Amino acid sequence: MNKINFFFSGAEQRKSTYKFLGTVTFTRAFLGLFGKSDSDPVKEQIRQGHISVAREDYKEAENAYHRALRAVQQQFESKKIDKRQLLTARIYIFDALGNVALKIGDLQKAEDLYKETLKIAVQNEFLKMTDNAIVEISMRLATIYAMMGKDEETHSGFQYCIKTQEDKIKADPDESPSTYGLLGMCLENYAKFLLSSKQFDKALDYLKRAEEVVVKYLGEEHPQRVVALNDIASVYILKKDLDKAEEYFKRALNIGLACKDETLPILYCNLGALYLRQAKPDKALEMCKIGEKLGMEMNNPEAIKRAKFCIGKCAKE
Repeated sequence: MNKINFFFSGAEQRKSTYKFLGTVTFTRAFLGLFGKSDSDPVKEQIRQGHISVAREDYKEAENAYHRALRAVQQQFESKKIDKRQLLTARIYIFDALGNVALKIGDLQKAEDLYKETLKIAVQNEFLKMTDNAIVEISMRLATIYAMMGKDEETHSGFQYCIKTQEDKIKADPDESPSTYGLLGMCLENYAKFLLSSKQFDKALDYLKRAEEVVVKYLGEEHPQRVVALNDIASVYILKKDLDKAEEYFKRALNIGLACKDETLPILYCNLGALYLRQAKPDKALEMCKIGEKLGMEMNNPEAIKRAKFCIGKCAKE
């Protein structure tokens, strides 16, 4: 049987619809205390840091954030700002430094910086342990533990995040969209960890729960639901339940067609690859040719590459 790989579209085709929320919370607090003036040296160094991150110049970003830390300390010592403003800035900058460390793969430094961010924010009563910003950082820590191979900390971290968000929604179903979005992120990331350890049934459960959140949070025909359904189908393939995989790929495809989703070429290629596994080369060829055509129309080189590979496999059947 020909082996064809599948895309987990949530991870590989688009940045997650769920935005990182913690930094937004810290940004509002920071701007609220430091005002909107662009002449402040702390804000200027932070801005330079953000620009460097966008340019993927992480060394310069780190230097800029450290200059911001020195500048805010000097302002505090000269009594230009009070202690609360000092702590607010330190929370924001430590969070930004943690993000840089994570991007460059310095996991220990990222862990230390995120823990320091949590410590300052919670001990000084800026935030509660159940606030979205804290849950998001806790989710990043759980992700770091997964990358470090610390399975026990990974499980407990993700489960804490998920339970915290679900408890908030249970207490108030009208919680903010960011609460639902963060829950979706936690469910998806935990499922990825479970997949990496071949816990397919558990991963499937969390992906289905994530899809339910998408429907509640974004609606039945949102592109993110296409991603969620595609990922569920891909897990069914890993479980060798090809009929269920076909069902979910087709559901994803129908919604993708309804909302004209950018992942349509990949969805057709995935369905074509599935038909090859089911020894249905004619159907596979039909799907992959559509995927190739849409890939060209949407300027998606990865989809074109995968479609051509699939078409080549069909020719050998």
